[in-house]
Amino acid sequence: METTRKKPSALTGLILCVLGIVGIRFSQPIATNWDLAIVLLSCMVLLISMMINFRYLFSNFFKAIRRK
Repeated sequence: METTRKKPSALTGLILCVLGIVGIRFSQPIATNWDLAIVLLSCMVLLISMMINFRYLFSNFFKAIRRK
């Protein structure tokens, strides 16, 4: 269950980050505020997904320690 929960959040964060970078590359002459906002949003999503992943990893780690 936990492995299926981990993967989508990290994948969506990575995809959003890549989309933000691609958006900057293609829409640089048009609008600078929008792609900056997109990149900030994607970085926030990436950070949140990483925090969720680390929470699951650390909870599993502490469970393994408690069992010993």
